[in-house]
Amino acid sequence: SLIPSDKRDCVHLQIGSMILKHASEEKLGSVIFIAADQLNRGTKFIIDEDQKLQIAKLNLRAGEKAMSLGTFWSAVTYLKSGIDLLNNDSWTNMHDLSLQLHSSYAKSLYSIGKFSETGQAVSMIIMNAKSIEDKLPAYLTLMKTFAAQKKVAETIKIGLKALDELGEPLSVSNKTKEESLGILFQMKRHFEGMTKEQLKELKIMENPDKITVMMVLDELLLHVIYYLEEAIIVPIITRMMSLTLT
Repeated sequence: SLIPSDKRDCVHLQIGSMILKHASEEKLGSVIFIAADQLNRGTKFIIDEDQKLQIAKLNLRAGEKAMSLGTFWSAVTYLKSGIDLLNNDSWTNMHDLSLQLHSSYAKSLYSIGKFSETGQAVSMIIMNAKSIEDKLPAYLTLMKTFAAQKKVAETIKIGLKALDELGEPLSVSNKTKEESLGILFQMKRHFEGMTKEQLKELKIMENPDKITVMMVLDELLLHVIYYLEEAIIVPIITRMMSLTLT
């Protein structure tokens, strides 16, 4: 109360800067929320771009730590503060940092049920992404967002789009229930014809591209199986089983 109101934020900035300056890398984790909170209250006084970058990175760390602790509202605040510190050319000059901040921000928004804002954050990522690897976390978050709203068709659409961009297009089946079950039984017989020794000798999947495809298929299956969407469930399961054998 002894500090004039128009100077308090500047004092907070100074306090945060001192904490950041004197905290070792090992100890920073234990005071990261305090440092970020103090610095964020005074960001309007920061002119130096390098300092803005440093605090943006700090907010990314704070946001990810908050996510790991399940304090999602705090994570949203830290990650949004980090994004606000980026300049207009950040997707060009600081692509990786921009991608990490926006990807984590989208996840944190989904975690608190801010689905409309999640969609906006995902759109920003997709618009500026350089590769499918950049887009994939955003696609997975968007699938979760649609699924949480029981928008099954949209969930499937995003999953199929991701698979297509990964070079593993998946066709939605128009087969009858009996035909779909027949395909599954054929795959089942294939595994039943293998001995325990042969099953044990199957190699652990190590191909990163296949692992990524399996991750998308698994996420897609998780969200559609509850609604018994057989037209997509059967192709997903057969593709996953096929990938384990190749």
